[in-house]
Amino acid sequence: MSTQTISEGAGYSSFKISEPVSVICEHNALPAFVVPQKVIWKNREYTVKKLGLHHVFREGKTLFHVFSVATETLFMRLVLNTDTLFWKLEEIGDAI
Repeated sequence: MSTQTISEGAGYSSFKISEPVSVICEHNALPAFVVPQKVIWKNREYTVKKLGLHHVFREGKTLFHVFSVATETLFMRLVLNTDTLFWKLEEIGDAI
């Protein structure tokens, strides 16, 4: 199920959605970091070309990690639920 909110400005459009995705990540222990490498959404694979902002927030006891990434053609906002370890695609837009 997806909810679409369209934001437009200066030739850029984005859609707020909430859909499950698969994410392949690179993880290193030292120095500690996690970087999304590929996103699989609607049976298509998107290679992450650029990592943008990363932040965390809590809802109750659940910690969420939010990653903004860019592929060749798309901007994506990915959210990882640390309780379930499932990823959601929360926003998608034109790559800038």
